[in-house]
Amino acid sequence: MRVEVGRQGHRAGVEPTAGRPTGARRILLLLASCIVVVSLITLAVPVYVLPGVKAWAEYRGHGVLRDDLRLITQLPSIPPRMFRSVEIPHLVIDVKFKNMQKIFLKRNEALARGFLITDDNDFVPATLRVGDRSVNAKLRLKGDLPDHWEKDKWSFRIQVQGGDQVFGLRRFSIQDPSTRGYQAEILFLETLRGFGVLAPRYFFTRMTLNGKEMGLMAVEEHFSTELLEASGRRDGPIVRFDETLFWDSFLIRPFWWYGNPFLDFRNTRLEAFDSARIQKSPALSRQLSTAVGLVRGFEQRRLAAADVFDPELMGAFIAVAEFWGAWHAIDWRNHRYYFNPITTRLEPIGFDAGVHGRVRVGRKLPDQPLVSALLEDPKIRAARDAALRELAERTTTGELIRKLEAVEDPQLAILQTEYYFANPFPYDELVERAKLVERTLNGEPPADAVSPASYQTILHADITGEAAASNLELTSAVPHEVEVQSIQWVSPGNDAPLSFSPEPALALPFVLGPRAFDAVLSPIRIPFQPQGIPSGYSLEVTARIRGQERVSRTLARPYYSALAGVPIPASSLKEQLARHPFLVPGQGDDTLRVKPGAWQVDGWLVVPEGSRLIAGPGTTLRFGPGGGIVSHGPLEFVGEEGSPVVLEGLPAEGEAGRWQGVAVLAAGAPSRFSHVIIRNTSGIAQA
Repeated sequence: MRVEVGRQGHRAGVEPTAGRPTGARRILLLLASCIVVVSLITLAVPVYVLPGVKAWAEYRGHGVLRDDLRLITQLPSIPPRMFRSVEIPHLVIDVKFKNMQKIFLKRNEALARGFLITDDNDFVPATLRVGDRSVNAKLRLKGDLPDHWEKDKWSFRIQVQGGDQVFGLRRFSIQDPSTRGYQAEILFLETLRGFGVLAPRYFFTRMTLNGKEMGLMAVEEHFSTELLEASGRRDGPIVRFDETLFWDSFLIRPFWWYGNPFLDFRNTRLEAFDSARIQKSPALSRQLSTAVGLVRGFEQRRLAAADVFDPELMGAFIAVAEFWGAWHAIDWRNHRYYFNPITTRLEPIGFDAGVHGRVRVGRKLPDQPLVSALLEDPKIRAARDAALRELAERTTTGELIRKLEAVEDPQLAILQTEYYFANPFPYDELVERAKLVERTLNGEPPADAVSPASYQTILHADITGEAAASNLELTSAVPHEVEVQSIQWVSPGNDAPLSFSPEPALALPFVLGPRAFDAVLSPIRIPFQPQGIPSGYSLEVTARIRGQERVSRTLARPYYSALAGVPIPASSLKEQLARHPFLVPGQGDDTLRVKPGAWQVDGWLVVPEGSRLIAGPGTTLRFGPGGGIVSHGPLEFVGEEGSPVVLEGLPAEGEAGRWQGVAVLAAGAPSRFSHVIIRNTSGIAQA
């Protein structure tokens, strides 16, 4: 039977919509429903979906090393990366259930605290397998902060047992590649190796943990003899600053950064890696003692940095970190040092650069007191500057970038099988950094510096020395060449200026070199004699920045001369014995003794730190007006009644002469004076 829809509806008592057929009504309802659904999705996507997509894409490498690529433009490249055939080593780890529970408990403790504190008791037994080969090992959680253990991929410190090895390593860490900035850590370490700086091996592997595929992990060589052997170094201690007090301070106040005394590298001790092995070796134990003693001498400013650390390697290490913007690598908590028993210097070891969180071009690395102290040494600063120049030159010519690309390409191919949005490092950033390095080391201003015409002061003009022998010291105050056009005496009453006539004569105009950023000031010193200049006149220096029309006039001001030595003299026992013939060694290695008799002292008699000076009956010491005794150890002056110890000045024109006296400074033990006569002192006046 044929039934017509419209008629059937009419017969059933259902009235169609007036003026519209039933099919049109259904279409309108469908359109309305679609509009509602689309509206809900549009509202929901930004709130719920997009943040999740963004986080997922970032974990897969998007925007981590470079932020100039849009997510949508990268989507077509994902399928080829996912299904690319790449040979990747595979590490299988098995940990028994009860031991895994111990790791779970440690992780929960770290999650509750916000950071991980570990010790040797945290290690649990494990079995490692690569291919058909299995080895016994022990492992524990590693990583200070949650990025190492809050997600599915946990970081582990692994020690292979029984003299075996995996990947040629006995001690290593394994962690999510994102914790070290994917392939960026490899590029940083490769740059260090180019300067001969020690760097651990670092590569990627697939990992299976207790039968569960964990995906790609980064293998990082630990600080051990294998690292030294692979780098052609002789066995020696590797040390670091102990971070325990730093992390313990967070138990008092979570993440206490301001005013925390344990942020100072000098407020901690040095500890050795593999200390048990070192304790078994007398040679390594002696080397460790020397290494720690050297660093302590540096911390206490008793030793120059270049006497403690290899200046060339330390300078290169700092330069590479600055060039990559890797502030994390030069934080004292990440410093690792190898004591080279041949050179008796400590060498830096590259570690945990954090290039993914680098300081971008044009911004200064955060101040690091340890690095600042190292760069105070002229040898280390010169090595750092030389390494920066080399990095800039090799980047500008493309040599460094080609080398890094050859290292990066195979590693990136491995990464992209899982981290689909990982992209090559933006090497144009290194090119920009090379330009900045060249400008800075040449004393040029940064690209965004103020206009030369804006400077109100362009030079320093100081008058130093005595009235009879004065100096005019001129130094550029700006990062530009300053042309000195004239120097003359001027009066406040606008009287006619008087000529400035130094000896030897001065050729005008002359140029002051630009003041390079972070450079030591080196003034031009012009000797002159101010005799015959009326009272009230001042020296006026007229100058301009080269290339600028505006002329600057600067009045020279009196200032204090730079000292070439310390006010309180220092010396050694050997130097004092050579300088003063009346001194002889005492019974101990740290003792000086004055021979009986009357002696004239030439200049200062200095008792070195840790020493003592002894004088007995019948001893007389006579000093000139600029001399005296400065002792950094105790004095033992013991005369007798009728035969005292006498300290006095040299007679001058028939009168008793004046001398400066005796100063005992931080001797560490009391001095002893008995039957001692001290005459005509004027008082110590060395400063």
